[in-house]
Amino acid sequence: MARKRLSDLLREEAGKPTSKEASPEAKAATAETVKSPAQKPISDSGATIEVEAVPVTEEQPELETLVAELKTAVEQAEQREADLNQQVNDLKAELKTQTAELKQTKSQLEKAERHSDQLETEMKAQATEVKQLQSSLQIAEQKAKQLDAELTDAKQAALQLAEANSKLTQELEALKQSAKPVAKPTAQPTAQPAAKSAPPKAQPAPLATADSFRQLQERSLAHPIFPNKVPGQLTEQDLGWVD
Repeated sequence: MARKRLSDLLREEAGKPTSKEASPEAKAATAETVKSPAQKPISDSGATIEVEAVPVTEEQPELETLVAELKTAVEQAEQREADLNQQVNDLKAELKTQTAELKQTKSQLEKAERHSDQLETEMKAQATEVKQLQSSLQIAEQKAKQLDAELTDAKQAALQLAEANSKLTQELEALKQSAKPVAKPTAQPTAQPAAKSAPPKAQPAPLATADSFRQLQERSLAHPIFPNKVPGQLTEQDLGWVD
């Protein structure tokens, strides 16, 4: 761009008229100088070299100044171009660094998203497990309540059975006491008139009565009657009794 500008400036300067018109004598001298160049003989190995004299005009200092300014402008343009190139290179390097950082950040973000998905899956699994544990705990609590109720019923049944057995034992002892033969007091025979004696009454067999009550007690103990028995359900004692 600087060289193109330089050529444009040269064309503009060539097309401009001179500020001072040269005199006819100067023009003639200049033309003569151009037509008849001066010759300076130089003796070097017998050869003669003709050197053309450069004509000096009034526009030459201005052109030299313009050329110097153009050179300075070209140097400045080149320096500016170098600075711009350096800035471009710096921007490219910075862009490359930012691109690498962006890729790294993107990779970390993807890794974090995968980790988040994994944590979410684990949390869902743990929530499902917690629900299952809660359900199992509720079932266990219900079973514990049912077992407590059954244990309470069993304790009450045991108490009632113990009371029934105690009553049966007392009744059996009472029956045993009543079944014992009563000893009759011995009386002195008195003289009475002979009369027709009545036949002796048959005494109950005490052993047979005691044995029957003992069998009744054993039968009651072998097959006790439980309170609060649910109708329609057979216990092991009932099954044994049926057998």
